[in-house]
Amino acid sequence: MADLWSDYTDALIKEIDRGIGDKYKIGIADLLSNVQKYASRQNIQTVVGNMREDVNRYIDDALKGMPEQVKAMEESLAKANEITRQLAQNISMQTRQHNVPLIKPFNVARNTANEETIEVDRVDDQVLRLAERLTDGAIMVADFTTDYKNTTIGSWLFGREGKNYVLMVRIEPNDAINMELSRQELNDLFDAASASLRG
Repeated sequence: MADLWSDYTDALIKEIDRGIGDKYKIGIADLLSNVQKYASRQNIQTVVGNMREDVNRYIDDALKGMPEQVKAMEESLAKANEITRQLAQNISMQTRQHNVPLIKPFNVARNTANEETIEVDRVDDQVLRLAERLTDGAIMVADFTTDYKNTTIGSWLFGREGKNYVLMVRIEPNDAINMELSRQELNDLFDAASASLRG
């Protein structure tokens, strides 16, 4: 099932299923990967909503047990937000100066084998020069910056004739961040399941 969601989320689903699997007589993984199989089941929308609430409650309870990691996550996110703000201003300015389209696409079909990813955890003169060089030779810049709670996490794809480059803001990984990313991933999947059931 990890092809539908991340490996961390897969492990989390298995852990949560042990606790709530009997409650619904449906496993989370089974429901999210094959929702139409349950479309005729009575009150399935309610089951999806209740299962989502149980998953979020489980994650909330788990995060309460790791206060140091939650604090580290909040510090890392605050730092990422500030770096993103500085880079976004610079990249926007560079795209205007070099007359390069800056787009916020819904999606880009990408050949990731032909990409270089550069993660940064600070903004200094060298990083700003890199952003300028990447923008100067680009045919377009795709802004994949994401919002998480009150934080913006920067990611930009610089499309070029040969190799593409991705400049992204690094977030120091820990279990709290992984759990929050899984929460977001699962909530998106529950939303998709509900939408699919509504037709």
